[in-house]
Amino acid sequence: MMVLGDMPLITVKTLNELKSVFLSNNGEKIIYAEYFGKQANPVIFPKKYFKEMLLLKGDNGCKDIIIQNRKNALGVSVDSSEVIFDCDTKGDYSDLISKISTNV
Repeated sequence: MMVLGDMPLITVKTLNELKSVFLSNNGEKIIYAEYFGKQANPVIFPKKYFKEMLLLKGDNGCKDIIIQNRKNALGVSVDSSEVIFDCDTKGDYSDLISKISTNV
């Protein structure tokens, strides 16, 4: 499972949901979070993709694997922006603090 470090709002519930779908597909399909039809993160890759993943360079690599293997990939709808919110800038950090403050 690829869980990006700049996505601090990913919940255990979402991780468990993705894991459940992965296991129900016998660990043979790429399972990714989907937000309103858009591919998001986290993503679970079957072992057969590991060698290919290790050869990737740059930011787009794993997305390319999903695109190239669309028939073996399954999106799991997540009704929360947690799967698209990343924290890369000071502005993102301010947004993160606001989101956390309103959920406490």
